[in-house]
Amino acid sequence: MKIYIFILLAVICTAVNSQIILELTYQNFDSGKVTGVFYDPWNSNPALEKDVQPIKELGKMCLKIYATGNNGGTVGIYPQDSFFENIENYLFTDNTVFSIMVLDRVGQHTFECKIFDTAGNRYAIYSNEKSKKDKWQRVFWRMKEFIKLGLEPAKIAKVEIFVYDNGEYYYDNLKIFELNNEGNKNTGEIAI
Repeated sequence: MKIYIFILLAVICTAVNSQIILELTYQNFDSGKVTGVFYDPWNSNPALEKDVQPIKELGKMCLKIYATGNNGGTVGIYPQDSFFENIENYLFTDNTVFSIMVLDRVGQHTFECKIFDTAGNRYAIYSNEKSKKDKWQRVFWRMKEFIKLGLEPAKIAKVEIFVYDNGEYYYDNLKIFELNNEGNKNTGEIAI
């Protein structure tokens, strides 16, 4: 009887101490590496930049693009290795979003997020809100919309961000996280 009680207590303690992951970093560019981190599929001229209008939420490095096509530019971004360590344990809900911090030197843009899976399938959605000029802001897309299109989140291979106007743009901290009921980022971990 004592052995069974001990095992039951161990299981309960394990369940109480486990955490639901509320945030996954897709890419933050802080490694400073270029190869295998980003690429230029169409007129984006990407490069890493240091300390661009720093704010608390950003690291030291961000990705600068200078869109020069007739209709803007697209930059491709690969996930950092740690992204795949936790994606299988992530609980996707209706409030899960894929997000990116954007500094738009032109302003008044929506951004298209194209997620490619390991089979080469593309799932594309535009952001809803327009960017503000010269101010870092978080742009996001609801993951449930990508999933409705057929995306399996554990099979994400790369992401492309398209902006439809020429100009200078900065990107940082691509993440998956939960929005709370007020549309703000959930910041804590929930014990189960």
